[in-house]
Parts: sequence; structure tokens; C-alpha cells
Amino acid sequence: MSNANMRWPAEPVADKQLPQEPFVIERAAPVESVAAAPETVIEVSELTKQFADIRAVNGLNLQIYKGELFGFLGPNGAGKTTTISMLCGLLDPSSGSARIAGFDVVRQPQQVKAHIGVCPQDVAVYKFLTGRENLELFGNLHGLSRAECRQRADMLIQRADFAEAAGRRVKGYSGGMLRQLNLMIALIGDPEIVFLDEPTVGMDARARRRTWEYIGSLKEQGKTVILT
Repeated sequence: MSNANMRWPAEPVADKQLPQEPFVIERAAPVESVAAAPETVIEVSELTKQFADIRAVNGLNLQIYKGELFGFLGPNGAGKTTTISMLCGLLDPSSGSARIAGFDVVRQPQQVKAHIGVCPQDVAVYKFLTGRENLELFGNLHGLSRAECRQRADMLIQRADFAEAAGRRVKGYSGGMLRQLNLMIALIGDPEIVFLDEPTVGMDARARRRTWEYIGSLKEQGKTVILT
């Protein structure tokens, strides 16, 4: 992922080097004043994932603070998606630990899921439903009322300029449209922490620009965003 595609709202600051990891970490300063002690929302200690004879993630240590826009950069196979999958509770680590909003990702997965939204690398939608129906269904799964589901869906659809597509069945969507819907589903529950795994893959230039602008606005709202 090129830095040119990332609209950092603040000047990035260098993270300490992690020589055992094959990917690079980029981060933007949190919204809070530098005089205030930052609130840690993600804490990772010696996180490791082994697949047979392949060590995909090797002893990762990091802290991510509230309001940060945080990026994992690296080539395919560097371990970015594996790391995000462990942080979201989708994949158990081989060793080490991770806490999201104070909750352990292995021992307290339900509490973790209540605080996060996830846009995975693979599209996860119901293709026999319309785009709007998908949004409202996932909003309901997040515990929103019917009125809240409609309100959040309306806001996201308007922000993405997705009104025409929202009323059509998803099975007819292009790859870029599916990615847009996947991103909106990640945001439907208004999560505090958002994981976006290659969120703009397959989008056209206009949709990609609009998406990066919206991601920047999430940081300004005080949300923590983790990207690959």
C-alpha cells in the first residue's frame, strides 16, 4: 500500500523498530493533546502465529492509542492480515497476547467484538439481499434498534454516494461496490475501533478518494483506525 494513497490528518511519527517483523508500521498522532496521557486501546505482547513450519507473525509488541490512524505496510505474505485476524479474534495466536479496549482477544471475544468493526480482506455479505438490507441486518446484529439501523444506513449510504446501488440485490454488484458495502457494514455499529484490511481494493478512483476522505474523518471523530 502506497503512502501516497493515505490521507494522514496529522504528521506521522516514527514507531520504534520491530526488526523481527517483515512489515512496516506507520501511525498518525492521536487527536488528543500531546500534554494528555494517551489512552491505550490495543496492547499486544509477543504475539506470534505459526502455521506448520511457517512463522507468519513473530513476537509482535505494540501499543495503539485512542484516536490513532495506524497502518501496517508490507508486501503480500508479510503477516498483515494474520495480525489483524488475531486482533479481531478471528484467529487464535500460537503464543503471546493481545487486548482490545482492555479485553483479552482469546478469553473475552464477545466483549472485544462489542468495541470493533471489521472490514475483512474477503467480502462477507449476503448476496440475495439488497445493500440496504445487508446494512440493516448487520446493524441489528450489533444491537441497534430498527430506527437506529435505518438512521445509520442512511448516513453511510449518503456518505458513500451509494443510494442507487443500495436498493439492488448484492449479487449484481461489481467487485468495487462489494468492497464499499463491506466497509459500510464495518461501520454500521458505530464502533470505537475499526479494522480495515485493504479497504479500497477494486474500487474506482472516485470511490477510492471518497473512502480515504471518510477514513480520515473517522480519526477526527476520535475513533481508532487500523489499516493494511
